[in-house]
Amino acid sequence: LSAQERVNIDRLMAMSLEELLSVKFTVASLFEETSLEAASTVALLTERDWHQRGARLHHDVYLNQPSVMVLPSFSGADGLAIRGYARNLSTYGIASLLDGVSTNTIVWGNSLISMPNFNLSTLDSIEMVRGTGSAVHGAEAFHGVISLKTFYSDTDMERVTAEYASNDYYHGALQYSTSFNDNWRTNVALAANGQHNQDFRISYIDTASQEQRNELQKNEYETQTAVIKFQSEDNAYHLGFYLNQFDSHDFPGLGRSLGGDDIFLKVMGQDTFFYMTKLGMTQQLPYQMSLDTDGFYWTNHQEYYFIQPAPDMFTATEFNESQWGATITLKQEDNPWHTQWLASLYYEKGNID
Repeated sequence: LSAQERVNIDRLMAMSLEELLSVKFTVASLFEETSLEAASTVALLTERDWHQRGARLHHDVYLNQPSVMVLPSFSGADGLAIRGYARNLSTYGIASLLDGVSTNTIVWGNSLISMPNFNLSTLDSIEMVRGTGSAVHGAEAFHGVISLKTFYSDTDMERVTAEYASNDYYHGALQYSTSFNDNWRTNVALAANGQHNQDFRISYIDTASQEQRNELQKNEYETQTAVIKFQSEDNAYHLGFYLNQFDSHDFPGLGRSLGGDDIFLKVMGQDTFFYMTKLGMTQQLPYQMSLDTDGFYWTNHQEYYFIQPAPDMFTATEFNESQWGATITLKQEDNPWHTQWLASLYYEKGNID
């Protein structure tokens, strides 16, 4: 171990259990609370965590989490199994949130397939509930909740990063924060990453000749992500714009996910484009009460292609999905009964073609 690693270990061992569990979360109940106070099993994953583990895709961050399994799915996407419910084609029951807005699609019932990677350099943290979160987040959270918190700084700053690594992996990012008009702050995060042709060798059974064949797969992908947010200095008003594009080529197809040697969809890829706008405000009321009002609109264009081995045929399918809605949440932090409570009204409408 290096000298710095020994210092970090000594510092960690010197901390009490309460200090280790004093990190604040909001994903479990929408109130700030620690692991000791939360009624759910929660985890907070920060920039330090994914840098130490060399995570490249945001699903890589979950690989070391207890009771969580990341399962390769198709077209470069991954499934996520929490507490033993493990099927790489079944990703239902996990609510995916982006700054508090559900991004689960109608087509897949989640955003794990339609948005396989939201660039980590545009995030401050990921909060996770390992177990049911349906009381707050609805029926789609009966296995767990993943809440992405995008970049925010309350001081002026700018940071540019770039890297190139093995397997032709590249990454570049910009984070920028500045105040204007003495009342508003702008936070901008731009990032791109990907990997070029990997030439992975795979074996499969040709359905026409029933012979084993070998071929190379590219396993190539690229992601571009942009987050632009405007927020009043008192955090009373906020406006956000979000963009994410994921493009993958020649990843294992749906046939391998179904099992067996006779794979009828041997290669798949996808090109997905996600855009979201969010507008909201927070009003402080008497008796330690607050009223949060949020409105959102997002659209997700999804295009998938697959190649059948016999005959060698290219096929593509696409979906255009949009959702819009609003949330009104009234909550009270404390009262003479020392009981936190909230009441939330949620409306959402979706369209797919």
